[in-house]
Amino acid sequence: MLFLVQEKLERELIIFESNLRKYRDILKEGESYVLGVDFSINNGMLRGELKNVYYFKELLRMNIGEKSNNSEKDSNDAGSTLRILTNSNFNTEELRKIDWTDGSHNIEIIVNNQILKLPGKYTINAEVKSMLKNMNGVNEIKLI
Repeated sequence: MLFLVQEKLERELIIFESNLRKYRDILKEGESYVLGVDFSINNGMLRGELKNVYYFKELLRMNIGEKSNNSEKDSNDAGSTLRILTNSNFNTEELRKIDWTDGSHNIEIIVNNQILKLPGKYTINAEVKSMLKNMNGVNEIKLI
C-alpha cells in the first residue's frame, strides 16, 4: 500500500552575510537565477539556506554540456532520487496504479511548489518511467 505525506509548511530563505557579499554584485532585479539551497524542516517551517546562485543561462549551458557527455544517471544508480515535476492537473491517486517494488531510489514529487516524498525506496525501470511520463499532469521526470 502506498501512503503519501503532504504538509502545508511555512517557508523561509536564509542568506548569511558571507553569501550575500559573495553574490550581491551579480544579483540584478528582473534577471532569472537558479538558487542552490539546502532545505530543512524546523518546527513546521521549511527553511532554506542559500548556498549558490547560478545565472539561468549558465545553468542551461552546463545542462547542455552534461547531455552531450551522457552523464545522466542511469536507473541502476543506487541512492539516486527520481524527481517528478507536475502541474495542477496531477492527481496523486494515479500513483497507486503503478506496481511499486522495493529498491534503492527515493521518489520526490514537486506539486504546487511543494516537495512530496514517498516513504520507502523503490525500483525505477523503463516501465515505471513510461507510466509516470504518461500520467496526467506530469511535466518531467528525472533521476538526480
